[in-house]
Amino acid sequence: MRSKLSVVFTLDALSIYCLLPLIYLSLFALSSQSSAQSNYASRLDVANTAGAIALPQYLSYARKPQNPGGSALAEPRVVPATDAFIPLDSSSVQFGYSTDEFWLKAETINSSTTAIDLVLTTGVSFLEPISIFTEASDGVLTELLTIDANHPYSARPLPSPKITVPISWQPGEAKTLLIYAVSNSGISMQLALLPEPILAAEIRNLDITFALISGILGTLIFVNLFHYLAAKRLAHLFYAIQELAVLLFLLHGEGLAFKYLWPDSPVWNAHATMV
Repeated sequence: MRSKLSVVFTLDALSIYCLLPLIYLSLFALSSQSSAQSNYASRLDVANTAGAIALPQYLSYARKPQNPGGSALAEPRVVPATDAFIPLDSSSVQFGYSTDEFWLKAETINSSTTAIDLVLTTGVSFLEPISIFTEASDGVLTELLTIDANHPYSARPLPSPKITVPISWQPGEAKTLLIYAVSNSGISMQLALLPEPILAAEIRNLDITFALISGILGTLIFVNLFHYLAAKRLAHLFYAIQELAVLLFLLHGEGLAFKYLWPDSPVWNAHATMV
């Protein structure tokens, strides 16, 4: 009886060992199929969303080294082949320090029977250079924006501290959003689609917030200058200069300094952070 049981157990063990390669092959096939499916970012239906739409989950990207002998803005934009794009696989557009050229792509469609107008915001106040295109289903490429450090604030299609462009979808229209970006430091964008009223409300809230901050820091600057003139204490002058520098740094970081203080000085705006 014991020998029969040992034979049965041996046969069962052998059958399991024989089946293991088949199990591994099945798992490999499933994982390959899953990875093949994940090589494409999902398509965004702008008709099935309300409010702001965060784009990273719908993005794929391609990168290539810059041409060291040419200007990124002067060179013609050549969209990489479809197989050059890979899913972003991140909740934000963060590429860290790199001098490469980046292409970001999002497939979109309007499944409704009415036209939809949205605004694409990059979440950055300046980036050199940046180009935004739409590609129709027939392959026709339309340039919506191309700016760099030599373009004044008035070159922007919308009066927003952040770089934004309006985009429209006709009923049933499918189009691809394409963003080309180059930076000599780091690339970090908060890409989103949102209705223009929401953008207007965000701009208004930002203006109100920084009006209060400017009022507080402006009062401190005035008080310290008054003390310096009255008491001739050099420390109060240094306090006033420091507070002015903090105020300008905050305004510049949010793009408000470029909007209100030096809109016709793009080169200065591009280097003001380092100064």
